[in-house]
Amino acid sequence: MEKISIELRNEALRNPEKTFNVLIVLKDGNSVESLPIKDFKTYMGTILFAELTGSEITSLNKMENVTSIEIDGEVTAW
Repeated sequence: MEKISIELRNEALRNPEKTFNVLIVLKDGNSVESLPIKDFKTYMGTILFAELTGSEITSLNKMENVTSIEIDGEVTAW
């Protein structure tokens, strides 16, 4: 299983300066301090929310302690 969708990877590569709202999941037991990002919110320990540029997403995608990176979608109530 890929840690990032093909669509997000391609969009991040095409637009390295564009900002994306993403959720980052770390492997259990890994510290948030090991990531090269400054501003984030922590949800449930190893799940983080951050606003990252395409180049930051590309960089995180290469890190062993990152399990997945996904676009933070908007939820709409019916």
